[in-house]
Amino acid sequence: IAASRFTQGQLVYEGDRLFTVVDLTRVWVQVDVPQAAAARVRQDSARVRLFAARPAGDQITASFVRTGDVVDPITGTLPFYFEADNPGSRLAVGENITVRLDRPGAPVPGPVPSAEPARRTIQVVGTVRADPRREAQVVAPMWGRIEWAERPLTVGDTVREGDALISLILELPILERYGMNTRMLELRAAFEVAQHRLSQAEAEAHQAAALLDA
Repeated sequence: IAASRFTQGQLVYEGDRLFTVVDLTRVWVQVDVPQAAAARVRQDSARVRLFAARPAGDQITASFVRTGDVVDPITGTLPFYFEADNPGSRLAVGENITVRLDRPGAPVPGPVPSAEPARRTIQVVGTVRADPRREAQVVAPMWGRIEWAERPLTVGDTVREGDALISLILELPILERYGMNTRMLELRAAFEVAQHRLSQAEAEAHQAAALLDA
């Protein structure tokens, strides 16, 4: 669960977004490249590789997806997005990791013969993002009061296909509710009148039977 937008017992309307659920088996890594290097990286973007070195020493290789459209006016950087496998959800959304961009001609990380040209690399900090193509929105199907289905859920919890997330208790609009309450009172009053008349009829029947017996 990447986002939760309601509280227990809250009234919601049809179409209100309740949860954002993301598939974290593959994630994006956002790398903010200095503007001075962005043009060169973008030119070779189809062949640029990203190597993410985590504190634990794990190395994650990612492939280029796309670039952003706007240069950050404060940092002077342009966002590049790379896609990486994420088995076991070892990369958490929002996590910052050290990454190295290897442009064409740069060798794969490892021992490099001295005769080979120097690596054309850029080392920066990247941020793990959810892949927007792997997001799903859970919305309210109708007006009602929302409650947890089985257990309270919060951002970061793992859910699976088929899991019951919420229960929706139908709540009628105030005008409809007022009309139904009024009609219920009318029916209750009519029922009480019918009961009274039935009691009277039963009493009159007993009296008539007593007279016949006499």
